[in-house]
Amino acid sequence: MRLSLIEASLHMSRYFPILVALALLLATVPAAGQVVETTPSPPRTDQSVTVFFNADEGTGGLEDHDGEVYAHTGISTDQNPDQAWKCVKNHWPTSDEFTGNRDDTQLTQVETNRYKLEIQDIRAYYQDTSTECDLGADEKIETMNFVFRNVDGTKEGKGEGGSDIFVEVTDVSESEPFVEASITNPTGNPPLYPFMVAKDTTVTVSIAADTANVDSLSALRLFVDGTEVASSSSDNLDHPLDMNTPNRFQLQAVVEAKNGSDTLTDTTSTFFIRTPDVVEESRPSGVEDGINYNSDGSVTLSLNALKKDFAYVLGDFNDWDIDPEYFMKKDGNHWWITLSSSEIQSQTEYAFQYFVDGAHRIADPLSHKILQPVDQFISDQTYPDLKPYPDSLTENPVSVLEKGRPDFDFDNPNFTPPPRDELVVYELLVRDFLEQNNFQTLTDT
Repeated sequence: MRLSLIEASLHMSRYFPILVALALLLATVPAAGQVVETTPSPPRTDQSVTVFFNADEGTGGLEDHDGEVYAHTGISTDQNPDQAWKCVKNHWPTSDEFTGNRDDTQLTQVETNRYKLEIQDIRAYYQDTSTECDLGADEKIETMNFVFRNVDGTKEGKGEGGSDIFVEVTDVSESEPFVEASITNPTGNPPLYPFMVAKDTTVTVSIAADTANVDSLSALRLFVDGTEVASSSSDNLDHPLDMNTPNRFQLQAVVEAKNGSDTLTDTTSTFFIRTPDVVEESRPSGVEDGINYNSDGSVTLSLNALKKDFAYVLGDFNDWDIDPEYFMKKDGNHWWITLSSSEIQSQTEYAFQYFVDGAHRIADPLSHKILQPVDQFISDQTYPDLKPYPDSLTENPVSVLEKGRPDFDFDNPNFTPPPRDELVVYELLVRDFLEQNNFQTLTDT
């Protein structure tokens, strides 16, 4: 007799991100670039700006498009909340406000999948009479907002996940003194994705001073880990740093300008990481990919990551820091690390991720439990005391390990399952199948 079995999962969608993680590990292409870039960056309201749109980034809806490309664009200001759009130019072709494609929103193709839009005066561009938009004298532009489309709006280019594209703007008034420091190299997106370099590398740190409505620029200074290493009286400074020692390097740019008897200053900072040297060492005997609970109370993590250069482990046990002490060793295609018994307490859940090649934050593909940001919508009745997702510390799904977790107490420990070739297995997503979203309701149905 064949047996029908319903294999139910409280959150079957949890396993899809793990498949995505595996795909990332197998990929050899570099991390995605930006959908929009600007020159200068960030754009200023008292300067012209060129906006570059990379059609093969983001949603890629206009990748290899053969035809005209237009910007559906507006701004957000300090007086309209939650990045709400205003001063919208070139409404969507299907909207009642659409009056035809505007020439001043058409992009020029620079090369395959790269377009540009030149704006001479940001405030004047968005206050064009056709937008019926009037910015108050004290109203500051915070972002320029974009969605790109073809002539009739049947194709569109947006940010990752289908989001609108927001470009931060520095709003400079005609008379107010303005001083701004920036670090233009190295680039990166700290704290989650800082710029990372290997040994025997020289990094040229580039900083810049931006001023308006001041008497003079006094100094542009570069600090590394709190020590001044270079200065200049010009508005740009380049300084080489030799990366001989693994470390997290804290960079700080300071601008000083004179305006009458006042000294105006601005400071910005970032950090980058020189990774430790990779140690090639065989995994301990018996260790398999995934989470390994050892007899001495330690935990060994092993990740199969083909053609990758390095990996860290991040988690509750190290405050989610990219720490050289948690740089993983290499054994062929496997990256591994052992967490000591003193770091991992028994019957305590620890969330963790792997940070691979400075570009991918992924859960362990073989973990039994993961956390996601959407877990906030799981009620306590459905899953009592669910460990919260570590918001603001990372992104993407994270794995959970628990040393000394009690074994599940089966009602019938002597149950013998039928052979697999005699099973008919159904899968269902409890979250979508039942309004109550829990196993108890399923078993009572």
